[in-house]
Amino acid sequence: ERAMLYGDACNINTLILDDSSITEYYNSLLKLQKWDNTYDKAYFSHGPAIGPRQCLADNIELCQKIMTGTDDAIPFEFMGIKAFRAAETDNNYCRLDGKFGNIVYTQNNVR
Repeated sequence: ERAMLYGDACNINTLILDDSSITEYYNSLLKLQKWDNTYDKAYFSHGPAIGPRQCLADNIELCQKIMTGTDDAIPFEFMGIKAFRAAETDNNYCRLDGKFGNIVYTQNNVR
């Protein structure tokens, strides 16, 4: 099928709420990027089940923005955890800028 299973690793609402850093997540995405031309579609565990492989590039770009403090940093709460959404979305988690991937993170993850 020329498909990649991203699962929880990369999707429209990727949660980085544990002890991981955005830098660690970014480096992991760069490792995945080496496979980028070997598949045409991606499978996700959140949001739409199947979507564009563009999600990887979108989340790499958002990591860079988070690390430089240039993301949208929209306040967001998940299960009582105060966090931020890196890119602004509508109520269906669709990014307002037309891109696909997104990251939810806490200030503790920015290091």
